[in-house]
Amino acid sequence: MVAGGLKFTQLAAGYLYTCGIATTGVSYCWGDNTDHQLGDSTTTDRHVPTRVKGGYTFAKISVGYRTSCGITSAGNLYCWGRSVSGQGGWNSTADAVAPVPVGAGKTWMATMNGGGHSCGLTTDGTAYCWGRTDYGQLGINSSGSTDYKVPTQVITSERFVAITAGESSTCALTADGAAWCWGDNQYGQLGVNSTTEKTVPTLVSGSLVFTAIAGGYHHACGLTASNAMYCWGLNTFGRLGDNTVTTRLVPTLVQQLP
Repeated sequence: MVAGGLKFTQLAAGYLYTCGIATTGVSYCWGDNTDHQLGDSTTTDRHVPTRVKGGYTFAKISVGYRTSCGITSAGNLYCWGRSVSGQGGWNSTADAVAPVPVGAGKTWMATMNGGGHSCGLTTDGTAYCWGRTDYGQLGINSSGSTDYKVPTQVITSERFVAITAGESSTCALTADGAAWCWGDNQYGQLGVNSTTEKTVPTLVSGSLVFTAIAGGYHHACGLTASNAMYCWGLNTFGRLGDNTVTTRLVPTLVQQLP
């Protein structure tokens, strides 16, 4: 049991640290604090849940590689921690020691943090990404050395209900369960039956209907309406769960124990 006797309604695990929302709506983080990702105005590692500064009560929280974000019940987005590539979204490459507002004027319903980029959805399903775009992971039809330090609209006519950010790729779901991915694809982690980088959202192969999707380190997985799990991308260590270590370019059914 986590120390402190707190009860949580949501947890998010990032790179060497964890954050959660307590039943009171107060956010706590613990673990590595190298780049202020715990949001307590220090760089001191915390071995117990430590309250995020600012007095905000969040309805949703997300964490990634030393960057954290929270959304209030009113749909306001705040982020803190690492922003060396602009992935904090506060128009700076400097760390934020505590939550700062991001994407002012928009009402947010989801946010996710990846390796060097972050993405979010507004309540009308419009996708925005910010940070590194060296592999096209922002979905703005561009890849290169230019970093985007504020939320930038993804180039697509699709509207999404869920979004996930992997190491250097992004995937999102539409209301009808279609999965779209973009960004780095050297291991087939976009699920589009190729290893070609995609700089705009591209429909995942297989015509599967997903209810949830999650991006990881060069791979992704999705859950269908029938509760079947499919994964695709890099398969070292058997991370795709198909009883092989073979890289998969399209969604592949996860095997169940006998």
